[in-house]
Amino acid sequence: MSFTSEIERYRQAGLDLAVAARGSSARQTRGADDSWGATMIAHHMADADMHFAIRIREVLVHENPTLSVFDEETYAETLYYNERPIEPALLLIKSIREETADLLLRLPEEAWSRIGTRTDGLTLTLSQLVTRATNHAEDHIAQIKSAL
Repeated sequence: MSFTSEIERYRQAGLDLAVAARGSSARQTRGADDSWGATMIAHHMADADMHFAIRIREVLVHENPTLSVFDEETYAETLYYNERPIEPALLLIKSIREETADLLLRLPEEAWSRIGTRTDGLTLTLSQLVTRATNHAEDHIAQIKSAL
């Protein structure tokens, strides 16, 4: 089985998120319904992508490592999502996804079944981690586009 198409989907989602966020007229930090605007989504995605990238590497390097989870609202409040410029977050997303995609393209097929277990007890394969990271970005792209 080839994972090339899933890797390309993962990489492309990061690029698509940047395009959607840069083009969004809904750049405000919070909407009237307390939803996140494009700027907050970009910072959230940058932090989430850092977490996913570390989880992917932990699964590759260690046998069934413990994978951390994070509270997105705590991150947003503590890390000043509403005050920081969007562009560095978008560049970070692109860089993380390019670097991680390059790594993933080099893996043997058997690596995709390696596992890690989150602190909440959920066990995930490398394949599932990459799919979750991709879906996460695609969900936020849809969120940004719906606010236009």
